[in-house]
Amino acid sequence: MKNILKTGAVYFGIALFSVIGFSVAHGYGGDPCKIGVTPPPGGFAITSLSGSTVTNKKIELRLSGGDAAYARVSNHSDFSLSIYFPSSTFNSVLWNLTSGYGKKTVYVKYLNKCQALPTSPVSVTVNYVADQCTIGVTPPSGGFSVKSNSGSTVRDPNIILGLAGGNAAYVEIANNVNFTGSTILQYAPTVKWILPGSYGYKTVYVRYLNSCQKKPSATVKVTINYVRS
Repeated sequence: MKNILKTGAVYFGIALFSVIGFSVAHGYGGDPCKIGVTPPPGGFAITSLSGSTVTNKKIELRLSGGDAAYARVSNHSDFSLSIYFPSSTFNSVLWNLTSGYGKKTVYVKYLNKCQALPTSPVSVTVNYVADQCTIGVTPPSGGFSVKSNSGSTVRDPNIILGLAGGNAAYVEIANNVNFTGSTILQYAPTVKWILPGSYGYKTVYVRYLNSCQKKPSATVKVTINYVRS
């Protein structure tokens, strides 16, 4: 009888050890806070979906964290002022860069479901630049101006205008102060222009524009006397 009980106890011990071993091996009985993050096939990574050069402080990130449950994201290598994001957001994380233009680096660590056992950090660097459409034209040293290269008195309505537009990319020209029916041309030191209507004094109005044809400069003008031949 004692041998039977002893044998049964041995079998029970072996079975119990097998169940516990199987559970631990498959994560059922292990402490999840002590299980690290498994990387994806290409390794842990972070990508800027907004591109390598951005004009907006808010960018979109894609995180590759394997079986991570969380990502810790920061603008600082010491992960100060960091924010935790759940894995459900990894395909599209909206993130604010620090203020001021220039190169900005975003750092990420991946963590398990207990926000523990962080991976080594990965990072991505983007160049935050000003939106050129919001930047006005810089005038030349003598200020914006326009003149008639054909002279102050002309006998032909087809004239040549001399322009001083600084770093302008475009110039807007009109025969009226409201710029109604104006023409926008690529900036050049000289452009051709046609005076309107019959003989008399004609005023041509000019303003200089940036590369997006926006942010016009102050208006400058030139008056020309169109006379009979």
